[in-house]
Amino acid sequence: MSKLAIVGASGLVGRNLLEQLQKREFKIDEIFLLGKKSAGSSINFLDKDCRIEDIDEFDFNKPDYAILSAGSDVARDYANKFIEANCKVLDMSSYFRYEDNVPLIIPEINGHIICKKTSLVANPNCSTAQLLMILDHIHKEFSIESVMITTFQAVSGAG
Repeated sequence: MSKLAIVGASGLVGRNLLEQLQKREFKIDEIFLLGKKSAGSSINFLDKDCRIEDIDEFDFNKPDYAILSAGSDVARDYANKFIEANCKVLDMSSYFRYEDNVPLIIPEINGHIICKKTSLVANPNCSTAQLLMILDHIHKEFSIESVMITTFQAVSGAG
């Protein structure tokens, strides 16, 4: 990785992303933390205080990659701005999940389908992703034909 933008960096998911990037020692030349309500505040990343920039004033040509972790409205309003600036986008909201031309990626299962031609990928619902991690192994061994699942989830993303 070289230049990475994270939209929603001050939220629970954004902070976890930063923690995982740091823990796994991803090679990032430059990071852009973006938001609206949190613009102007700082987050510590790699022992540096990184200022959160206002996404509405951001130059979308700066990053090579963007991770959107701020909900469907943000995905709707900003994903294409990144893509038009030749940036690869991972959307973590539900906004693009039902678009036929947007691959849903679980890296351990189908991460290989990401290619240079793919400008936008999304992730499936969290319970779906966790379940498929297990079902993928079972399917490879026994060829699952159908599954019926019921999940009970919190009304809010915060629980």
